[in-house]
Amino acid sequence: MQIAICDDSIVLANQVETGLLKYDAKRFEIDVYTNPLRLIESLPNNDYAFFILDIEMPVMSGVDLARRIREFGNDNPIIFLTSYKEYMEDVFALHTFDYLLKPIDQAKLDQTLTRLIKYLGLDERRFTFTFNRELHSLDLNQIIYFEKNRHRVLIHTKDKVYETMLTTNDLLDKLDDRFVQVHQSFIVNVKYVQHLKNQTVILDNAVVISISRKYQEQARKQIVTALKEMMT
Repeated sequence: MQIAICDDSIVLANQVETGLLKYDAKRFEIDVYTNPLRLIESLPNNDYAFFILDIEMPVMSGVDLARRIREFGNDNPIIFLTSYKEYMEDVFALHTFDYLLKPIDQAKLDQTLTRLIKYLGLDERRFTFTFNRELHSLDLNQIIYFEKNRHRVLIHTKDKVYETMLTTNDLLDKLDDRFVQVHQSFIVNVKYVQHLKNQTVILDNAVVISISRKYQEQARKQIVTALKEMMT
């Protein structure tokens, strides 16, 4: 995940960078700027997932920098660093995500990052497999359902159907509670269940899948429970 830190103090910027790496060194690709104008110049060439901006900077305030980022068309979350709470009215008018008071507390930074990653949907487990001799990794939310035929697995997404080789048990071990087996040959993502009707499940893409007698009682319970959890 590519992110940008902008603080006119390289010491403070490095402290924030260190805090991010302590949180998850493998997740972030961090660009550090001490001049807001340099960050603005970089925007056409970078796709930052979020920004951490100091409010009190001499060349351009963090609030003005945020306005420039928004004018550029980037609506991704912004976290502000500040020594004063008085700026908060201006800050939240820019649809920012949060602010952190200096000096930065690692525990509070961790809490903010955890909420932000969940907000961005980046805390999801991924389904990794080999297709056409290439390694692929899909967000589980992209997968509508799996279709099994012996060890052959068809992975149905909105845009494409992938194929891999897995046993049913190995496949289920890679999934979480949002996936329910409704038939020996089908495992569905509850997120895409539009309707349960008699012994069938109807998905958002209009695919109708039979619920076999073997899985009927348990599958219906799992689907209803998972849907309730998603709505809470």
